[in-house]
Amino acid sequence: MARESGTPLILNWDNRDSSFLKYGVKFRQIMHQRGNQGKNIKENILTGVDSPTVLLMERSSEGFFVANKGENKFNIPVLDLTLTNLDGCYRELRNNFTVAIEHREQGKKFITRWISWNRGGMEVQKRNALYFIREPFNQCQV
Repeated sequence: MARESGTPLILNWDNRDSSFLKYGVKFRQIMHQRGNQGKNIKENILTGVDSPTVLLMERSSEGFFVANKGENKFNIPVLDLTLTNLDGCYRELRNNFTVAIEHREQGKKFITRWISWNRGGMEVQKRNALYFIREPFNQCQV
């Protein structure tokens, strides 16, 4: 659902009432609207996450999506996003928390705040999907 093109198909009836599906559609609609406003929303699968069960995809700098299809929580304390278009403040649609992606030492970019000021990296519960949209940076300073 977070992809730029194509028609999403949901084939697993066990997940039909999952809230992450509803928010996946909302994410897709927001990215489509931003594309209509002339913003670059091209998708790019990111290789910064070394996991066979986790997919991380950016939609240029306008948003990103992370899915954990595994049976265990995915937790990575440091995530280097230097080679991505992501930068700034992003709000997760379903859980309404913010993360900051900022330049740090030697020009590298990292998630510097994941939900709280003192948590970097990334954490995604098992069989879950999170959808982030770009917000003004002052939203991350609250």
